[in-house]
Amino acid sequence: MCKHQRKSTLMNSIVSAIFFALMAGCVSQPPAPEAPKPKGTVFYPAPPESPRYQFLTSFKGAEDFEGKEESSLKTFLGKQQTEGFQFKKPYGVIIRDGQMYVGDTIGGVFHFDLINKKLSAFKGSKGLGKIVQPINLSLDKEGNMYVCDTSRKQVLQYDKNDIFIRAFSYKEAWKPVAAEVYEGKLYVADSTTGAGGIKVFDLKTGVNTETIGLTGPQEQTLGIAVNLAFDKDGFIYVMDARKFMIMKYDRDGHYRGSLGGPGDSPGFMGRPRGIAIDRAGRMYAVDAAFDTVQVFAPTGQLLTFFGNEKDVPGSLTLPAGIFLDYDNIELFKKYAAPGFDIEYLIFVTSQFNKYQVVNVYAYGTMQGATYKSDTVLYQELLEKLEREKAEK
Repeated sequence: MCKHQRKSTLMNSIVSAIFFALMAGCVSQPPAPEAPKPKGTVFYPAPPESPRYQFLTSFKGAEDFEGKEESSLKTFLGKQQTEGFQFKKPYGVIIRDGQMYVGDTIGGVFHFDLINKKLSAFKGSKGLGKIVQPINLSLDKEGNMYVCDTSRKQVLQYDKNDIFIRAFSYKEAWKPVAAEVYEGKLYVADSTTGAGGIKVFDLKTGVNTETIGLTGPQEQTLGIAVNLAFDKDGFIYVMDARKFMIMKYDRDGHYRGSLGGPGDSPGFMGRPRGIAIDRAGRMYAVDAAFDTVQVFAPTGQLLTFFGNEKDVPGSLTLPAGIFLDYDNIELFKKYAAPGFDIEYLIFVTSQFNKYQVVNVYAYGTMQGATYKSDTVLYQELLEKLEREKAEK
């Protein structure tokens, strides 16, 4: 990672992890479409360690629409389907029933039909549902899509057929940048500095009922909320770009702890963006300053990170959005290494990587491999980082 605020990796990582821990309270799909294959297999961690993540493939940006016959997306979609479409600044990404959607803050929302091999503009973006400047995209359990539009200053809701339903607005100036639905309520990250927090709306009436993260001591309040996610127990985790932390709250708005802080060492953050939490409670934190996705155990220990290599398959450049998917594995199984069993997929966007706009990774296990516990992985990672630090 880059150097800008050197800290003691060992002490700060241990303190952060212990504090956070104390505060803690397949759908079947048609055959896979053709898509670009990486040259060689890319695993994280790298051999000889037992692999937990594999980079599977990527969906690319500008070069796929510039007339290069060898371009992977032209091969995947067909030349006639790519005319007029070009990524400019991709941010959010989701996938639903073989349909992938990418929000581009300049170009709008792109719709990839991975089953029928078609690329198109998002059909719901017209009339009252017109999308101007999309940031993050999200889904609820019914398949409804939510698009945060910072130009309209609204969260736009579309049904599973991409038909516009309604827009959620706030009575005062705000900047909605991420939204998640949980038990009949819409939680929206408002990135207004020092006054945004998490706005909570009743999903049926559209009425704002409360705001989370703005009351209490300064260390317990949000600075700039840029993303949020829920764990299986309903706790809210918020990416704070001002404090460079993940802040944790319950749904009543009570502060439950924090993780991270400003710094250039693994476990700390420089430009936090997306966040996602898997069914086992692992946290994925996207950092655009260091081009990484950091992975934390439910108790806060840093387990690994990936994406910070340059100009190689799986690398990230100014990553932003992240989305975990358990339902579309069949579409990507053909890219898995022999013996690697996929548990879920990880989609990550890059804002300025013209070669890899959306990277697709898999979390899983290799048949016959032996895997260490999170505690052992954490200790080994700390020891490795300390050795590297001593060698510098």
